[in-house]
Amino acid sequence: MANNILIQGEKSLGETRAFIDAADLVGKSFATYESFKGEPLTTKKNQEYQNAVNSYMGQLKSDIDFTSFSPSETNAMRNFLIGERSKYANAAKKIAKLDDASSPEYMELVDQMNSVNNSFTNLADQIKSYKKSKVEYAKDQVDGALSNGVDPNVNRTAMLMYGFYDKDKDKRSDDRYDAPFTILPGGNIGFNIDNNIVPFNDAPTPFYKDYELANNILKNNESIYKSGQVPTKTENDMYRIQLQQALQNPNSLKSLVYDFDAELGMRDIGNIWDANKGADGEIEIIRNKVIDRLMKARTDVGAQGAAERAAKKAAAEAAAAAKKQNKPSGTSTPASNVVVRTAIVKGGDGKTYEVGFNADGTPVPGKQKEIKVEPKNWKPGN
Repeated sequence: MANNILIQGEKSLGETRAFIDAADLVGKSFATYESFKGEPLTTKKNQEYQNAVNSYMGQLKSDIDFTSFSPSETNAMRNFLIGERSKYANAAKKIAKLDDASSPEYMELVDQMNSVNNSFTNLADQIKSYKKSKVEYAKDQVDGALSNGVDPNVNRTAMLMYGFYDKDKDKRSDDRYDAPFTILPGGNIGFNIDNNIVPFNDAPTPFYKDYELANNILKNNESIYKSGQVPTKTENDMYRIQLQQALQNPNSLKSLVYDFDAELGMRDIGNIWDANKGADGEIEIIRNKVIDRLMKARTDVGAQGAAERAAKKAAAEAAAAAKKQNKPSGTSTPASNVVVRTAIVKGGDGKTYEVGFNADGTPVPGKQKEIKVEPKNWKPGN
């Protein structure tokens, strides 16, 4: 039983069209173009689906098996099993009357019986896989592991297949939209998605956030910043090639654009991408925009690190120069501890002392001694 305690494809591109960079058309930078500063629609839709699953799972009692089948699904399995057993029994009766095991008819009946056995095995495997996938999908949504760059239609299909869809947003799965599975030939299970039967094995699956790539980019920037040096052209060229290689995977590219706006600042590019789904060369254009953005960020943090390093160096040199001016030449003794004159004074205890003073006229600690016999013609302060 998978209970609540344990869980707490791209859309078809259709006709191609020219890529439109609205920010360029109005002659303004991404940062100041208001229409591209809001959260991308792709992100919003996927977050809605995540919230729906979280709400569904949050309302389940801990002892409820949410992978159990509906009456219609159970009935579909029962009818399939009865039908397949009937096929097997009929073939078995016919084959029992044949003596020639090498005849075409005999071989055909054997194939029918094997086909029934295979369909039973396949159905059992797919049902097991379906229940496992439902648990994993729910857990991934609750954990926030799935990328916001997933085609929302892919998430919608998964929501329908697994019974989480909530179009009216009443925080309950919508029965009229749920897609109980049907049994297809060969023991395959399929789902009626918008009047199209989608085999379970062919259904597109959401992908995960690419935390590893995002972390590597941030670590590289941190390293550049701490070095206190602006990257050289050769270093930048090598890094650009590394990014091109890492972003050849479209899912990694989508994850950077839609999942890490707070860290990488890609919201405007996400909006541009949303406005150009299906356009000619969309992937390559977006990839180049992302790489240019990351290269600029790298150069900026390098310049910031170099500036701060230079400022610290200048401050240290100034402090050293000021300290040096306050020291007598050839000694490391602080100026406040250097005796520049002595005087004989009468102490509060009535005794007479010879006291050493620094340049500020302050007594130097440890530079005083008691005088037992006062000098001739002595006056206080001499």
